[in-house]
Amino acid sequence: MATIRCTVTNCVYWGDRNYCTAANILVMAGDVQRGLQPRGESAEKLEPTPSAEKSETMCYTFEPL
Repeated sequence: MATIRCTVTNCVYWGDRNYCTAANILVMAGDVQRGLQPRGESAEKLEPTPSAEKSETMCYTFEPL
């Protein structure tokens, strides 16, 4: 299982030393820039959000293909 780090301390899944305790994680690109917000949709139904560079995501570990 991957180790997920998170600095959002007011999240129910936030754990000591910035560990995320959620069983599943959803990462979307451009949600802030384009106003995309998942509103109860299952992850399988969400449209892809490809990104060319890290600045288009909120994922600090993103590396383009």
